[in-house]
Amino acid sequence: DFACGAMCAPCGGTDLLGLALLSLPTTLVFSTAAGFVLIPTYYVITNQKYEIKDRNVKNFIKTQSKKLSIREPRVYAVNKSKPLAFSFRSHKSAIFLSIGLTEILNKKELQAVILHELAHIKEKSSALKVSNTLMRVFSPFSRLAGFHEGAMGTEESKADTFVAKEQKTDKHLHSAKAKIGKFR
Repeated sequence: DFACGAMCAPCGGTDLLGLALLSLPTTLVFSTAAGFVLIPTYYVITNQKYEIKDRNVKNFIKTQSKKLSIREPRVYAVNKSKPLAFSFRSHKSAIFLSIGLTEILNKKELQAVILHELAHIKEKSSALKVSNTLMRVFSPFSRLAGFHEGAMGTEESKADTFVAKEQKTDKHLHSAKAKIGKFR
């Protein structure tokens, strides 16, 4: 707020409505750019990870990527014991699975998690999630304008529905979520 106020003070004072109208679009542009390019690139560069070369995982992702008509993402194991999975879609899409996650899930549960992340890549919801988070952090007015978790809840539901449809059951996804939930 101080930086924005200091920047606008020479222009004629403290028009709060003007500042709000200026800050929301600026934050939207910045957070969208960060969601698509800056944060995914930073995360890929700074984390200890290695590409998963397991033939079963690679073949599964290749097959599912073709079904979804998306470019096959790279799959990385992240050196973290806490079970987590996430994906980024940018110039090079990637799925990240923690070592802790791969150790506690069986094959079908891991496939459910991968399908879930592929659905996010297809729908480009990883960028939406990062952008929504940045909007909430940098622009308090974003809550008033309707940028909230509702959109992300819908994206999570869509990804879960896709998994259940592909696996013809939601049993594996629910089992994976239960195992992951024990570590939170």
